[in-house]
Amino acid sequence: MKKIRKKISIYIFIIGILTILTGIFIHTNQKTITYKIQGDYPKNYKIPQSETHLAGTTIKINSLKKGKVIKGYRFLGWEYNHKQIQNEQLKMPRKDIQLIGSFEKQKYQVSYAFQGEIIPQNANDLLPKEKSYTVEDTVQTNEKLVSYGYHFLGWSEEETFKMPDHDIKIYGQWVKENGTFPLEIYQTIEQMQNNYQKGEEVKIKITVENKNEFPVYDVMIKLNDSGVIFTEEQNKIKENIMKIPKMNAKEKLELKAEYKVNSNERKKITSTVTIADAKADNDYYLDRQNNYEATTNFITGKVSLKIINQEEEKQIKNALFGLYQDSNCEQLIAKGSTFENLEPEKTYYLKEIQPPEDYTIYKDIIAVHVNENGKIQMRKQINDGSIKYRSLEEDKSSQTKQKDGLTTLTINRTEIAIIPGIKGENNTSYIIVGLIIMISSIGSYVYYITRRREI
Repeated sequence: MKKIRKKISIYIFIIGILTILTGIFIHTNQKTITYKIQGDYPKNYKIPQSETHLAGTTIKINSLKKGKVIKGYRFLGWEYNHKQIQNEQLKMPRKDIQLIGSFEKQKYQVSYAFQGEIIPQNANDLLPKEKSYTVEDTVQTNEKLVSYGYHFLGWSEEETFKMPDHDIKIYGQWVKENGTFPLEIYQTIEQMQNNYQKGEEVKIKITVENKNEFPVYDVMIKLNDSGVIFTEEQNKIKENIMKIPKMNAKEKLELKAEYKVNSNERKKITSTVTIADAKADNDYYLDRQNNYEATTNFITGKVSLKIINQEEEKQIKNALFGLYQDSNCEQLIAKGSTFENLEPEKTYYLKEIQPPEDYTIYKDIIAVHVNENGKIQMRKQINDGSIKYRSLEEDKSSQTKQKDGLTTLTINRTEIAIIPGIKGENNTSYIIVGLIIMISSIGSYVYYITRRREI
Protein backbone atom coordinates (compact mmCIF):
# COMPACT_ATOMS: atom_id res chain seq x y z
CA MET A 1 0.00 0.00 0.00
CA LYS A 2 2.88 2.34 0.89
CA LYS A 3 4.58 1.62 -2.45
CA ILE A 4 1.35 2.39 -4.31
CA ARG A 5 1.07 5.80 -2.57
CA LYS A 6 4.69 6.57 -3.44
CA LYS A 7 4.10 5.70 -7.10
CA ILE A 8 0.91 7.80 -7.22
CA SER A 9 2.81 10.85 -5.90
CA ILE A 10 5.52 10.37 -8.52
CA TYR A 11 2.91 10.01 -11.28
CA ILE A 12 1.11 13.19 -10.19
CA PHE A 13 4.43 15.10 -10.19
CA ILE A 14 5.16 13.88 -13.73
CA ILE A 15 1.65 14.89 -14.86
CA GLY A 16 2.31 18.42 -13.58
CA ILE A 17 5.54 18.70 -15.58
CA LEU A 18 3.86 17.33 -18.71
CA THR A 19 1.02 19.85 -18.34
CA ILE A 20 3.48 22.75 -18.29
CA LEU A 21 5.39 21.35 -21.27
CA THR A 22 2.10 20.91 -23.18
CA GLY A 23 1.20 24.54 -22.56
CA ILE A 24 4.61 25.74 -23.72
CA PHE A 25 4.50 23.46 -26.78
CA ILE A 26 1.01 24.55 -27.83
CA HIS A 27 2.00 28.22 -27.44
CA THR A 28 5.25 27.65 -29.39
CA ASN A 29 3.43 25.82 -32.19
CA GLN A 30 1.00 28.74 -32.74
CA LYS A 31 2.50 31.18 -35.26
CA THR A 32 1.37 34.66 -36.20
CA ILE A 33 0.74 36.27 -39.59
CA THR A 34 0.94 40.05 -39.84
CA TYR A 35 0.10 42.12 -42.91
CA LYS A 36 1.80 45.17 -44.38
CA ILE A 37 1.04 47.28 -47.44
CA GLN A 38 4.06 48.64 -49.28
CA GLY A 39 3.53 51.97 -51.02
CA ASP A 40 0.28 53.87 -51.54
CA TYR A 41 -3.13 52.27 -51.11
CA PRO A 42 -6.81 53.41 -51.11
CA LYS A 43 -7.89 55.50 -48.15
CA ASN A 44 -10.90 53.29 -47.41
CA TYR A 45 -8.89 50.05 -47.49
CA LYS A 46 -8.33 48.39 -44.11
CA ILE A 47 -5.19 46.30 -43.73
CA PRO A 48 -6.08 42.82 -42.36
CA GLN A 49 -5.43 42.28 -38.67
CA SER A 50 -2.83 39.81 -37.46
CA GLU A 51 -3.88 36.15 -37.22
CA THR A 52 -2.61 33.11 -35.30
CA HIS A 53 -2.48 29.67 -36.97
CA LEU A 54 -1.07 26.26 -36.18
CA ALA A 55 2.26 25.62 -37.92
CA GLY A 56 2.03 23.21 -40.86
CA THR A 57 -1.63 23.89 -41.68
CA THR A 58 -2.80 25.31 -45.03
CA ILE A 59 -4.64 28.62 -44.55
CA LYS A 60 -6.84 30.73 -46.80
CA ILE A 61 -5.86 34.41 -46.85
CA ASN A 62 -9.04 36.35 -46.22
CA SER A 63 -8.32 39.47 -48.25
CA LEU A 64 -8.64 41.07 -51.68
CA LYS A 65 -8.11 38.99 -54.78
CA LYS A 66 -5.27 39.93 -57.07
CA GLY A 67 -6.41 42.40 -59.76
CA LYS A 68 -9.28 43.89 -57.74
CA VAL A 69 -9.63 47.67 -58.33
CA ILE A 70 -10.66 49.93 -55.42
CA LYS A 71 -11.02 53.70 -55.89
CA GLY A 72 -8.45 53.80 -58.69
CA TYR A 73 -5.98 51.34 -57.11
CA ARG A 74 -5.41 47.81 -58.47
CA PHE A 75 -4.34 45.19 -55.94
CA LEU A 76 -1.18 43.33 -57.01
CA GLY A 77 -1.46 40.52 -54.45
CA TRP A 78 0.45 39.29 -51.40
CA GLU A 79 4.09 38.20 -51.25
CA TYR A 80 6.08 36.12 -48.77
CA ASN A 81 9.86 35.91 -49.03
CA HIS A 82 9.61 37.93 -52.30
CA LYS A 83 7.41 35.23 -53.88
CA GLN A 84 3.83 35.77 -55.01
CA ILE A 85 1.24 33.78 -53.05
CA GLN A 86 -0.94 31.77 -55.44
CA ASN A 87 -4.71 31.27 -55.06
CA GLU A 88 -4.68 33.16 -51.72
CA GLN A 89 -3.45 29.99 -49.97
CA LEU A 90 -0.36 29.46 -47.82
CA LYS A 91 1.11 26.64 -45.74
CA MET A 92 1.88 28.10 -42.32
CA PRO A 93 5.62 27.83 -41.59
CA ARG A 94 7.07 27.14 -38.13
CA LYS A 95 7.78 30.81 -37.45
CA ASP A 96 6.00 34.15 -37.34
CA ILE A 97 5.71 35.71 -40.81
CA GLN A 98 4.73 38.96 -42.48
CA LEU A 99 2.88 39.16 -45.79
CA ILE A 100 3.64 42.15 -48.01
CA GLY A 101 0.91 43.50 -50.28
CA SER A 102 0.94 46.32 -52.80
CA PHE A 103 -1.30 48.37 -55.07
CA GLU A 104 -0.69 50.27 -58.28
CA LYS A 105 -2.54 53.40 -59.32
CA GLN A 106 -4.72 53.20 -62.42
CA LYS A 107 -4.38 55.96 -65.00
CA TYR A 108 -7.36 57.98 -66.24
CA GLN A 109 -7.67 60.55 -69.05
CA VAL A 110 -8.54 64.26 -68.89
CA SER A 111 -9.56 65.76 -72.23
CA TYR A 112 -10.77 69.25 -73.20
CA ALA A 113 -13.28 70.75 -75.65
CA PHE A 114 -14.90 74.15 -76.36
CA GLN A 115 -18.68 74.47 -76.55
CA GLY A 116 -21.12 77.20 -77.64
CA GLU A 117 -21.62 79.27 -80.78
CA ILE A 118 -18.83 81.80 -80.12
CA ILE A 119 -15.41 80.16 -80.57
CA PRO A 120 -12.17 81.92 -81.72
CA GLN A 121 -10.67 80.92 -85.06
CA ASN A 122 -7.46 79.78 -83.31
CA ALA A 123 -9.40 77.63 -80.82
CA ASN A 124 -7.60 74.40 -81.78
CA ASP A 125 -4.25 75.99 -80.91
CA LEU A 126 -5.56 77.07 -77.51
CA LEU A 127 -7.13 73.76 -76.55
CA PRO A 128 -5.06 71.95 -73.86
CA LYS A 129 -3.74 68.51 -74.77
CA GLU A 130 -5.20 65.34 -73.31
CA LYS A 131 -3.29 64.13 -70.23
CA SER A 132 -3.19 61.05 -68.01
CA TYR A 133 -3.56 61.19 -64.23
CA THR A 134 -3.76 58.71 -61.40
CA VAL A 135 -6.54 58.91 -58.80
CA GLU A 136 -6.18 61.77 -56.29
CA ASP A 137 -3.62 63.55 -58.49
CA THR A 138 -4.10 67.31 -58.59
CA VAL A 139 -5.49 68.47 -61.94
CA GLN A 140 -5.05 72.15 -62.74
CA THR A 141 -6.92 73.79 -65.58
CA ASN A 142 -5.62 76.87 -67.39
CA GLU A 143 -8.24 79.59 -67.02
CA LYS A 144 -6.11 82.34 -68.60
CA LEU A 145 -6.67 81.53 -72.26
CA VAL A 146 -6.35 84.70 -74.36
CA SER A 147 -7.56 85.37 -77.91
CA TYR A 148 -7.84 88.89 -79.33
CA GLY A 149 -11.46 90.06 -79.48
CA TYR A 150 -12.70 87.22 -77.27
CA HIS A 151 -13.04 86.65 -73.55
CA PHE A 152 -12.69 83.15 -72.08
CA LEU A 153 -15.37 82.48 -69.44
CA GLY A 154 -13.65 79.42 -67.99
CA TRP A 155 -13.91 75.64 -67.77
CA SER A 156 -16.75 73.46 -66.51
CA GLU A 157 -14.50 72.18 -63.68
CA GLU A 158 -12.80 74.04 -60.86
CA GLU A 159 -9.39 75.55 -61.55
CA THR A 160 -7.85 72.87 -59.31
CA PHE A 161 -9.44 69.53 -58.44
CA LYS A 162 -8.56 65.95 -57.49
CA MET A 163 -8.64 63.34 -60.23
CA PRO A 164 -11.59 60.91 -59.80
CA ASP A 165 -11.42 57.18 -60.55
CA HIS A 166 -12.74 57.57 -64.12
CA ASP A 167 -12.02 59.49 -67.36
CA ILE A 168 -13.30 63.07 -67.52
CA LYS A 169 -13.98 65.67 -70.25
CA ILE A 170 -13.81 69.39 -69.44
CA TYR A 171 -15.67 72.01 -71.49
CA GLY A 172 -14.74 75.70 -72.01
CA GLN A 173 -16.79 78.68 -73.23
CA TRP A 174 -16.05 82.06 -74.95
CA VAL A 175 -17.80 85.41 -75.49
CA LYS A 176 -17.03 88.46 -77.67
CA GLU A 177 -14.90 91.21 -76.09
CA ASN A 178 -14.57 94.92 -77.04
CA GLY A 179 -12.11 95.98 -74.29
CA THR A 180 -10.68 95.25 -70.83
CA PHE A 181 -10.34 96.88 -67.41
CA PRO A 182 -8.36 96.20 -64.16
CA LEU A 183 -9.44 95.68 -60.53
CA GLU A 184 -7.48 95.39 -57.25
CA ILE A 185 -7.66 92.97 -54.30
CA TYR A 186 -5.98 92.71 -50.86
CA GLN A 187 -6.32 90.52 -47.75
CA THR A 188 -5.16 90.89 -44.13
CA ILE A 189 -5.49 88.84 -40.92
CA GLU A 190 -7.25 90.58 -38.06
CA GLN A 191 -5.39 90.41 -34.71
CA MET A 192 -2.59 88.28 -36.11
CA GLN A 193 -1.09 85.63 -33.75
CA ASN A 194 2.15 83.62 -33.95
CA ASN A 195 0.18 80.38 -33.71
CA TYR A 196 -3.46 79.23 -33.63
CA GLN A 197 -4.59 76.22 -31.54
CA LYS A 198 -7.41 73.71 -32.07
CA GLY A 199 -10.81 75.39 -31.60
CA GLU A 200 -9.61 78.89 -32.50
CA GLU A 201 -10.68 80.89 -35.57
CA VAL A 202 -8.48 82.96 -37.88
CA LYS A 203 -10.36 86.09 -39.00
CA ILE A 204 -9.47 87.41 -42.48
CA LYS A 205 -10.50 90.68 -44.17
CA ILE A 206 -10.58 90.80 -47.99
CA THR A 207 -10.76 94.13 -49.82
CA VAL A 208 -11.84 94.51 -53.47
CA GLU A 209 -11.43 97.93 -55.16
CA ASN A 210 -12.79 99.29 -58.42
CA LYS A 211 -10.68 102.33 -59.39
CA ASN A 212 -12.35 102.67 -62.80
CA GLU A 213 -14.58 105.59 -63.80
CA PHE A 214 -17.45 103.21 -64.57
CA PRO A 215 -19.32 100.44 -62.69
CA VAL A 216 -18.44 96.75 -63.07
CA TYR A 217 -20.66 93.68 -62.69
CA ASP A 218 -20.54 90.00 -61.68
CA VAL A 219 -17.20 90.26 -59.90
CA MET A 220 -16.22 86.64 -59.11
CA ILE A 221 -13.99 86.22 -56.02
CA LYS A 222 -12.42 82.82 -55.29
CA LEU A 223 -10.54 81.46 -52.27
CA ASN A 224 -8.10 78.60 -52.75
CA ASP A 225 -8.73 75.18 -51.14
CA SER A 226 -6.75 75.94 -47.94
CA GLY A 227 -9.88 75.70 -45.77
CA VAL A 228 -10.53 79.45 -45.57
CA ILE A 229 -14.22 80.19 -46.27
CA PHE A 230 -16.42 83.27 -46.66
CA THR A 231 -18.58 83.99 -43.59
CA GLU A 232 -21.14 86.34 -45.22
CA GLU A 233 -24.12 84.55 -46.75
CA GLN A 234 -25.12 87.38 -49.09
CA ASN A 235 -23.72 86.90 -52.62
CA LYS A 236 -22.04 83.61 -51.62
CA ILE A 237 -22.19 80.89 -54.30
CA LYS A 238 -20.02 78.36 -52.46
CA GLU A 239 -18.06 78.50 -49.22
CA ASN A 240 -15.00 79.66 -51.19
CA ILE A 241 -16.71 81.61 -54.02
CA MET A 242 -18.36 85.01 -53.81
CA LYS A 243 -20.10 86.81 -56.70
CA ILE A 244 -20.56 90.57 -56.27
CA PRO A 245 -23.47 91.69 -58.53
CA LYS A 246 -22.28 95.32 -58.93
CA MET A 247 -19.44 97.63 -57.87
CA ASN A 248 -19.88 101.33 -58.52
CA ALA A 249 -17.10 103.49 -59.95
CA LYS A 250 -14.35 104.17 -57.35
CA GLU A 251 -16.06 101.79 -54.88
CA LYS A 252 -14.20 99.67 -52.31
CA LEU A 253 -15.82 96.60 -50.71
CA GLU A 254 -14.75 94.53 -47.69
CA LEU A 255 -15.50 90.79 -47.44
CA LYS A 256 -15.16 88.60 -44.32
CA ALA A 257 -13.58 85.14 -44.27
CA GLU A 258 -12.30 82.75 -41.61
CA TYR A 259 -10.37 79.56 -40.97
CA LYS A 260 -11.44 77.20 -38.16
CA VAL A 261 -8.56 75.25 -36.62
CA ASN A 262 -9.90 71.70 -36.14
CA SER A 263 -6.63 69.88 -35.50
CA ASN A 264 -3.52 70.25 -33.39
CA GLU A 265 -1.37 69.04 -36.27
CA ARG A 266 1.09 71.81 -36.99
CA LYS A 267 0.52 73.36 -40.44
CA LYS A 268 1.49 76.42 -42.41
CA ILE A 269 -1.72 77.63 -44.05
CA THR A 270 -1.53 79.78 -47.18
CA SER A 271 -4.73 81.68 -47.94
CA THR A 272 -4.94 82.92 -51.52
CA VAL A 273 -7.86 84.97 -52.87
CA THR A 274 -8.30 85.77 -56.58
CA ILE A 275 -10.55 87.90 -58.77
CA ALA A 276 -11.56 85.22 -61.26
CA ASP A 277 -13.78 87.31 -63.53
CA ALA A 278 -15.78 90.53 -63.97
CA LYS A 279 -17.49 92.46 -66.76
CA ALA A 280 -18.70 95.96 -67.64
CA ASP A 281 -21.05 97.53 -70.17
CA ASN A 282 -20.38 97.36 -73.94
CA ASP A 283 -18.76 93.87 -73.74
CA TYR A 284 -15.83 94.98 -71.62
CA TYR A 285 -14.23 92.28 -69.42
CA LEU A 286 -11.58 91.90 -66.75
CA ASP A 287 -8.07 92.14 -68.16
CA ARG A 288 -6.94 88.47 -67.82
CA GLN A 289 -3.32 89.27 -68.61
CA ASN A 290 -2.93 90.70 -65.08
CA ASN A 291 -2.76 88.57 -61.92
CA TYR A 292 -5.49 89.63 -59.47
CA GLU A 293 -4.33 87.68 -56.44
CA ALA A 294 -3.61 88.32 -52.73
CA THR A 295 -1.89 85.90 -50.34
CA THR A 296 -1.34 85.64 -46.57
CA ASN A 297 0.10 82.92 -44.31
CA PHE A 298 -0.48 81.72 -40.73
CA ILE A 299 0.53 78.77 -38.51
CA THR A 300 -1.82 76.33 -36.74
CA GLY A 301 -1.44 73.43 -34.29
CA LYS A 302 1.28 72.25 -31.91
CA VAL A 303 3.79 69.40 -31.66
CA SER A 304 3.60 66.84 -28.81
CA LEU A 305 5.30 63.54 -27.96
CA LYS A 306 3.97 60.70 -25.76
CA ILE A 307 5.72 57.46 -24.79
CA ILE A 308 3.70 54.30 -24.08
CA ASN A 309 4.54 50.70 -23.19
CA GLN A 310 3.66 48.12 -25.88
CA GLU A 311 2.66 45.43 -23.37
CA GLU A 312 0.20 47.74 -21.63
CA GLU A 313 -0.87 49.76 -24.69
CA LYS A 314 -1.37 52.72 -22.41
CA GLN A 315 0.72 55.49 -20.95
CA ILE A 316 3.55 54.02 -18.91
CA LYS A 317 2.94 54.08 -15.16
CA ASN A 318 5.79 55.22 -12.93
CA ALA A 319 8.17 55.50 -15.91
CA LEU A 320 10.17 58.69 -16.21
CA PHE A 321 11.83 59.97 -19.38
CA GLY A 322 14.08 62.97 -19.81
CA LEU A 323 14.04 65.28 -22.82
CA TYR A 324 17.46 66.87 -23.41
CA GLN A 325 19.01 69.54 -25.61
CA ASP A 326 22.24 67.61 -26.25
CA SER A 327 23.11 64.10 -27.44
CA ASN A 328 25.04 63.41 -24.22
CA CYS A 329 21.80 63.95 -22.26
CA GLU A 330 23.28 66.46 -19.84
CA GLN A 331 21.14 69.56 -20.54
CA LEU A 332 17.68 68.53 -19.31
CA ILE A 333 14.61 70.33 -20.69
CA ALA A 334 11.77 68.36 -19.06
CA LYS A 335 10.88 65.07 -17.33
CA GLY A 336 7.82 62.86 -17.80
CA SER A 337 6.22 60.61 -20.41
CA THR A 338 4.42 63.37 -22.36
CA PHE A 339 6.15 66.44 -23.81
CA GLU A 340 4.20 69.30 -25.47
CA ASN A 341 4.93 72.40 -27.55
CA LEU A 342 8.08 71.07 -29.22
CA GLU A 343 9.62 73.61 -31.59
CA PRO A 344 9.90 73.03 -35.36
CA GLU A 345 13.33 72.69 -36.99
CA LYS A 346 14.89 71.50 -33.72
CA THR A 347 16.38 68.20 -32.49
CA TYR A 348 15.81 66.87 -28.97
CA TYR A 349 17.22 63.76 -27.25
CA LEU A 350 15.09 61.30 -25.29
CA LYS A 351 16.41 58.98 -22.55
CA GLU A 352 14.64 56.90 -19.90
CA ILE A 353 15.56 57.88 -16.33
CA GLN A 354 13.33 55.46 -14.42
CA PRO A 355 11.62 52.31 -15.84
CA PRO A 356 8.10 51.19 -14.86
CA GLU A 357 7.70 48.55 -12.19
CA ASP A 358 8.71 44.99 -13.25
CA TYR A 359 10.46 46.20 -16.45
CA THR A 360 14.08 46.76 -17.37
CA ILE A 361 15.23 50.27 -18.27
CA TYR A 362 15.17 51.34 -21.94
CA LYS A 363 18.87 52.00 -22.52
CA ASP A 364 18.84 53.57 -26.01
CA ILE A 365 19.01 57.32 -26.60
CA ILE A 366 16.57 58.53 -29.25
CA ALA A 367 17.08 61.65 -31.35
CA VAL A 368 13.73 63.45 -31.81
CA HIS A 369 13.82 65.82 -34.78
CA VAL A 370 10.91 68.17 -35.49
CA ASN A 371 10.91 69.31 -39.11
CA GLU A 372 9.62 72.65 -40.44
CA ASN A 373 6.10 71.20 -40.89
CA GLY A 374 5.91 69.96 -37.30
CA LYS A 375 6.41 66.28 -38.20
CA ILE A 376 8.53 64.28 -35.75
CA GLN A 377 11.26 62.04 -37.12
CA MET A 378 13.04 59.74 -34.66
CA ARG A 379 16.36 57.94 -34.85
CA LYS A 380 17.94 55.53 -32.38
CA GLN A 381 21.56 56.12 -31.38
CA ILE A 382 24.01 53.37 -32.34
CA ASN A 383 26.28 52.77 -29.36
CA ASP A 384 29.61 52.50 -31.17
CA GLY A 385 31.24 55.60 -29.73
CA SER A 386 30.00 57.95 -32.45
CA ILE A 387 26.78 59.87 -32.88
CA LYS A 388 25.05 57.81 -35.55
CA TYR A 389 21.37 57.05 -35.76
CA ARG A 390 19.13 54.57 -37.54
CA SER A 391 15.42 54.81 -38.29
CA LEU A 392 13.05 53.42 -35.67
CA GLU A 393 11.11 51.80 -38.52
CA GLU A 394 14.01 49.35 -38.90
CA ASP A 395 13.82 48.30 -35.24
CA LYS A 396 10.93 46.19 -33.92
CA SER A 397 11.61 47.31 -30.34
CA SER A 398 9.98 50.68 -31.00
CA GLN A 399 7.23 52.04 -33.26
CA THR A 400 5.79 55.51 -33.89
CA LYS A 401 2.37 56.88 -34.84
CA GLN A 402 1.45 60.49 -35.59
CA LYS A 403 -2.06 61.92 -35.37
CA ASP A 404 -3.53 65.34 -34.65
CA GLY A 405 -0.17 66.88 -33.75
CA LEU A 406 0.66 64.08 -31.29
CA THR A 407 3.42 61.55 -31.98
CA THR A 408 3.16 58.35 -29.94
CA LEU A 409 6.31 56.31 -29.37
CA THR A 410 5.51 52.69 -28.42
CA ILE A 411 8.35 50.90 -26.67
CA ASN A 412 8.67 47.11 -26.49
CA ARG A 413 10.83 46.54 -23.42
CA THR A 414 11.86 43.39 -21.52
CA GLU A 415 9.60 42.27 -18.68
CA ILE A 416 11.28 40.82 -15.58
CA ALA A 417 9.83 37.27 -15.58
CA ILE A 418 8.93 35.57 -12.29
CA ILE A 419 9.95 32.15 -13.72
CA PRO A 420 12.85 32.65 -16.18
CA GLY A 421 12.37 30.90 -19.52
CA ILE A 422 8.61 30.43 -19.08
CA LYS A 423 6.82 33.35 -20.65
CA GLY A 424 4.20 33.95 -23.32
CA GLU A 425 0.54 34.34 -24.12
CA ASN A 426 -2.04 31.51 -24.15
CA ASN A 427 0.02 29.14 -21.96
CA THR A 428 -0.65 30.81 -18.60
CA SER A 429 -3.45 28.42 -17.64
CA TYR A 430 -1.25 25.40 -18.35
CA ILE A 431 1.55 26.75 -16.18
CA ILE A 432 -0.79 27.53 -13.28
CA VAL A 433 -2.48 24.10 -13.40
CA GLY A 434 0.92 22.37 -13.71
CA LEU A 435 2.31 24.25 -10.72
CA ILE A 436 -0.75 23.35 -8.61
CA ILE A 437 -0.38 19.67 -9.51
CA MET A 438 3.36 19.74 -8.76
CA ILE A 439 2.88 21.44 -5.38
CA SER A 440 0.07 19.02 -4.48
CA SER A 441 2.21 16.00 -5.37
CA ILE A 442 5.17 17.31 -3.34
CA GLY A 443 2.89 17.96 -0.35
CA SER A 444 1.38 14.50 -0.65
CA TYR A 445 4.83 12.91 -0.78
CA VAL A 446 6.05 14.88 2.26
CA TYR A 447 2.91 13.83 4.16
CA TYR A 448 3.57 10.18 3.18
CA ILE A 449 7.21 10.32 4.47
CA THR A 450 6.10 11.96 7.73
CA ARG A 451 3.46 9.30 8.38
CA ARG A 452 5.93 6.54 7.60
CA ARG A 453 8.42 7.87 10.22
CA GLU A 454 5.66 8.06 12.83
CA ILE A 455 4.76 4.43 12.21
